[in-house]
Amino acid sequence: MSTFPIPASGRLTNIEKNSFWDWSLDGKSLTTVSGKLGRDGRKTTKKHPSEEKAASDLESKHFKKLREGFRHLHAENPGPIALQTFFAAHYTGFMSFDLQSERNELAACRSTQADPASCEIVVLDPESGSETKLVSLDVSDVSCLRWHDHRIVFQADDRVSVLDIESQKIDNFGKGGVFPHFEFDLQAGRLLSSRSGTSGPIIAVDELLTGQTLLEIDASEQERVTDHHIQHVGALAPSGKLVAICRQKGEIEIYNLDDGTNTIIRGDFPCVSKLQFHPSGEWIGLTEHYGDWRFRVWSLSDGREDSRFRELQFRFSNGIPRPTSSCFDFSFSPSGKLLALRDNGWIQIRDFHNQKELYRIEQNHVVRDTGTSGFRIHYVADGRLVTRTDRGVLTVYPPHSI
Repeated sequence: MSTFPIPASGRLTNIEKNSFWDWSLDGKSLTTVSGKLGRDGRKTTKKHPSEEKAASDLESKHFKKLREGFRHLHAENPGPIALQTFFAAHYTGFMSFDLQSERNELAACRSTQADPASCEIVVLDPESGSETKLVSLDVSDVSCLRWHDHRIVFQADDRVSVLDIESQKIDNFGKGGVFPHFEFDLQAGRLLSSRSGTSGPIIAVDELLTGQTLLEIDASEQERVTDHHIQHVGALAPSGKLVAICRQKGEIEIYNLDDGTNTIIRGDFPCVSKLQFHPSGEWIGLTEHYGDWRFRVWSLSDGREDSRFRELQFRFSNGIPRPTSSCFDFSFSPSGKLLALRDNGWIQIRDFHNQKELYRIEQNHVVRDTGTSGFRIHYVADGRLVTRTDRGVLTVYPPHSI
């Protein structure tokens, strides 16, 4: 197993200002060098009373430089980070980011400091971190964003919309807002969302290309739910053929869009904060929103929980095992071989099939490392892992292989 904290030495660069900032941490001593690229720069060394205070000073200075426009680039640093860049101090929902691997573009949404009732979608180069496109939106929040066929699908306020980056044309797919925190899912050109139907609120699956509705579920009862322990979530399988919806404690509804059948998986889980199908379509994973905040997996073939995942060990930031197995986010790799788990301020990368822990990556620049704040993780189509923290830092990790 490998562990990746902030490396003991490295470099941040600001291409626009032709500047660099180097650091070197040696026990209690932190040395920094800053200046113009191609020159020696100014060197400063500070001796701290302890190694912990030296590491804390490094993180503080590192974040300050990111905020000033410096970026962590893989070409200049060892370790697992392909890109790390400060995105915004004020921003929209955690899942409003995605990387389109075909054209290698990273899209994310942030609030504008000038007007809290508006925000903007920004397209970044995931190699350099430079902003290539920007589209302003007259909405207060974007809770979810995904690439689709060179366009960006996003959920803003009470509707799901499709944005053409080149023309900046926006088509609204329909008004929703049926469930609190119900984020859409998009797989194989199919969209799962909650919206207004002809006779009331519905949960629907639609073909984005044709607008054909493949599944429609009456959601009138959910509109009147006020119990904060119920968090309505849904997911599409990568094939687009299976739909999972959790809208009450201990039940996940599974719909097969090919043959029209549906089943219910039952368990002792309370409110669910996230659902995701394994790429094979054989399992479904979830994280609990209340209770023990555990990561859990169910087999779709027999509707039983896979007990192997209930025994996973989680740790405090100092490496000591935690007495509880709290997990606040997860993501399956596109191949299905890897599983990323949020372990407080760390990311565990595990072999999905034998549960072996392969890597541990420290996620820096996080205000709160517990609960659903802190940071979110998301595997993209080519196996890269993208994260976003509550301090507004975006990080891209290259694909891991096993």
